[in-house]
Amino acid sequence: MAAFVLRTFATKTSNREGVAENKSLNVELLFVDLIKSEENFSPTTMYQDYAITAQLFHW
Repeated sequence: MAAFVLRTFATKTSNREGVAENKSLNVELLFVDLIKSEENFSPTTMYQDYAITAQLFHW
C-alpha cells in the first residue's frame, strides 16, 4: 500500500480483501487468496484464482 501511495508506514491500512484504487496513479490493487482450504472457505468461494498473464488474472 505504501508503494502505491495509499498508506504510509506510519498509517497502516485495514485492507485485506477486495480492491484498493489510486486514481492519481491509475492503478487498482486486487486482494485475493490464492491458497484456499475447505476449513476456511465455503464451497461457493473455493474459486480457482490464477494469473493468466502479467496483465490478466482469472478471478
